[in-house]
Amino acid sequence: MFLVLLLSLVSPQWISAQEARSAQGAQSSQDSQNPKPVEGQEFPGQGAPAGIDLSETAKKVVARAIQAHGGRELLTKNRADKVKLQGKMVVGKVEIPYTAETLVQLPGQFKNTIQFNQGKKEVALTQVIDGTRAAIWVNGDRQKLSTAQALDLRQTLDLNRAMRLVGLLEDSAYNLKYLGQTEEGEQKTHVVRVLRKDMRELRMFFDAKTGLLVKTEHPVDFQGKQMLQEEHYSDFRDLSGFRRPVRMTVYRGGQKILESALTQVSYFESIEPSRFDPEQMP
Repeated sequence: MFLVLLLSLVSPQWISAQEARSAQGAQSSQDSQNPKPVEGQEFPGQGAPAGIDLSETAKKVVARAIQAHGGRELLTKNRADKVKLQGKMVVGKVEIPYTAETLVQLPGQFKNTIQFNQGKKEVALTQVIDGTRAAIWVNGDRQKLSTAQALDLRQTLDLNRAMRLVGLLEDSAYNLKYLGQTEEGEQKTHVVRVLRKDMRELRMFFDAKTGLLVKTEHPVDFQGKQMLQEEHYSDFRDLSGFRRPVRMTVYRGGQKILESALTQVSYFESIEPSRFDPEQMP
């Protein structure tokens, strides 16, 4: 599946002061006009029909999605992959082009490097997880990792595991509940809530016609407050048997923050573990 880029960790301190002020002003205005509840938010669509088993219905929706995305055997075969992306971050009214490379090796290794320009200065931001260890590096300098950033970083790996779909049915730690149907434009989706210990609530939206995962929602901590982040997936293509989205658009608090396109994907039996060492400078 498409990797979730953790743009909540791209702090305005790595962008120009003027762009940061623009971002904060735009976000404040957006929040006041369109407040978004996060934890425990009400479901806006058509609720599940009375009398159905909400857990079993959720599992049937996920089982259909597994087939739509390539099937169980294929989705579980490769536990390590590398994807390359390009797109733009939206900071206030400023659009910042970027490229990214993400390595994932399940169950607990993740490395994401984002490159963009701050004025004439090139910035390389790397986020790394190896089990319980985590780090952020900026241009070769290790950054102090706040509790909220560490939580969001691990949440990214949790989300990636969930979006592989198969584990949702085979790992008893996941709690699934069917919430019902909702519509965005002409697209109808089945919505499944995913809970797991130490993981924030995740809502997954599956296209009613194709079964494909087309959207996710989850809370993130950003600049001292919790906000709802939405990832929309589109332009699905067959990539080595996997049905993956090539395009992603991300909204936080109702404001667009990212547009991204997948440019390359590679699958491996394994990746050298040292590449995920948080203590090693990228």
